[in-house]
Amino acid sequence: MRPILTTAQAACFSATHAEASGRFEQACAAIGADLDVLAHPAASGPRAEPLAIRVARIGSRDARKVLLAVSGTHGQESFAGSATMLDWMGGDGFRNLPGDVAVLFVHGLNPYGWAHGSRTNENNVDLNRNFMDHERGHAENPVYERLHGLLTVRDVSETALLEVLNRLADLRRELGETIVLQAMLSGQYTHPDGRNYGGVELQWSNRRLQDIVEGELARAEVVAVIDWHTGLGEFGKPHFLSFADPASDAWALAVNWWGEHRLHNDERYSKASGMIVTEVVRRLLRRGVAASGVVIEWGTYSLEAVVCALFMDQWLRFECRDQDSPEAVRVRTQMMERFYPSVPEWRASLIENAREIYSATLRGLRNWH
Repeated sequence: MRPILTTAQAACFSATHAEASGRFEQACAAIGADLDVLAHPAASGPRAEPLAIRVARIGSRDARKVLLAVSGTHGQESFAGSATMLDWMGGDGFRNLPGDVAVLFVHGLNPYGWAHGSRTNENNVDLNRNFMDHERGHAENPVYERLHGLLTVRDVSETALLEVLNRLADLRRELGETIVLQAMLSGQYTHPDGRNYGGVELQWSNRRLQDIVEGELARAEVVAVIDWHTGLGEFGKPHFLSFADPASDAWALAVNWWGEHRLHNDERYSKASGMIVTEVVRRLLRRGVAASGVVIEWGTYSLEAVVCALFMDQWLRFECRDQDSPEAVRVRTQMMERFYPSVPEWRASLIENAREIYSATLRGLRNWH
């Protein structure tokens, strides 16, 4: 039976960054959550509105066991993670938290990207390739050098995008699919206008996340980390990506909390650097905290459709001269649908599955010894 989207669930899915932020603040007030609003010192929204990361803590500050959930690492994907948080706070889950368990929601880590409908931040930096010690240097990505010109599109017509996909297919046949996909996904640090650009210094959003990890999690003994995304996997279903070594304690925790059958340890990400889940868990482990984390993607449309949506994002960012033109509106609408489907069944499935994921994670934390 297809899940049915109720009126209350539908209200968790916002149309704009401002609407989602307002709803999040209202939800925090309704349940008495501690809320911090971290104002961005420089960036603003498309109508010059102020931007901020919102951090909610539900439960005791002395809790030893903490769920850290992050939404909005990639701007257009923020709405889905926001909806899971709003639904959870609107339910009974917060009432049943044991005294030694707390929930920490980071709502809109990339407020610029969210407000402007873009994957990257105000500097075109992909925050999920930026969370690292940049003074130690960056991994080289020589295959990306061959890809950069191809991935920098100046025309997003159906014919032009099909041509780019065909040329990518030719490269995959020449170099091997894994090599090309690793080059596209791993991050690069040489082309500020390119795909998955990781920057040359820690960005404002990730500095704030670093502060959260060092401050809000200072007393934690065990932490589960979820970074919500959209675009990969089966339509409306969660797709779990774990980057832990299968022989590690972090992998064992992930198996205990989320189930081994769900976890994908994808070799295409094996060379990726600066990923938020990986680095947050690594820092916690160095402090002696038991920790594990996953990226959870909500599947939308085909991989080709999502890749084309990334081209559309880049075109809007670098090539479009009038963001309010009919063409820009059409392209933006099409792009957003591929990251944030309007289909009621997709949204109902997201809520249904997110509830189960939150419950399983909190149950795993509660039972940890």
